[in-house]
Amino acid sequence: MPVGARLFIGALIAGGAVLLLTTTAVVVAVSVGVSQASHPSLTSADASVTTPAGGPSDASAPDARAGAPASPSAAALQTPTPAPTHTPVVTHSTVTVKTTIPFAKTTVDDPSRDAGSSAITRAGQNGESAATYDVTMTDGVETSRAQVGSAVTTPPIDETTSKGTRQPTPAAAPEPAPAAPAALAPAADTSGCDPNYDHACVPIASDVDCAGGSGNGPAYVKGPVHVIGTDIYKLDGNGDGWGCE
Repeated sequence: MPVGARLFIGALIAGGAVLLLTTTAVVVAVSVGVSQASHPSLTSADASVTTPAGGPSDASAPDARAGAPASPSAAALQTPTPAPTHTPVVTHSTVTVKTTIPFAKTTVDDPSRDAGSSAITRAGQNGESAATYDVTMTDGVETSRAQVGSAVTTPPIDETTSKGTRQPTPAAAPEPAPAAPAALAPAADTSGCDPNYDHACVPIASDVDCAGGSGNGPAYVKGPVHVIGTDIYKLDGNGDGWGCE
């Protein structure tokens, strides 16, 4: 081969080598730039390392070095979010509580009623009061209540019992029956005839019988004899006022 041809071929070969070397340097420079963007911890010295053509890429070089720290993960760099603080819900309401007021019982003297008797003259009735409270609720649960007012809405009515005090008028004592007039004693008869008899003279003796009868005297009288006083000699046997008939 002529010398000129060999020189031309050699020049071409030399030019191709220079072109290849230039292209490899550009690729290495681009790779270093990308590696620096992904790994901020790389120094300028690391970025200036030139890898020969056909060698490993510098993009993985920092991680491949022994002892190189691993890149921190996104989860490790995330700041924990604090839990929200609970704010209790407090409300107020007004509540009214009603209470029964029992009625009282009283007793009064009643002079219009007899003593020992009584009666309910007015019926009792319960009353009612109302108390108002302010109730505090925290998260729906009652935590306190305070009384803010009270009033008697219906007053009670007392039961009244009347007790009699009147003493009954004593019954008038019956008037005694007039005494029967005493039998008038017959006037003394100075004639010797007993004054308890008339129409015939009845002698005054210890005993007088009817003449003709069964009596044994000692004195006798012949009838009929009218008894006008006391039949002291039992001459009127049948009680018709006449004896020795």
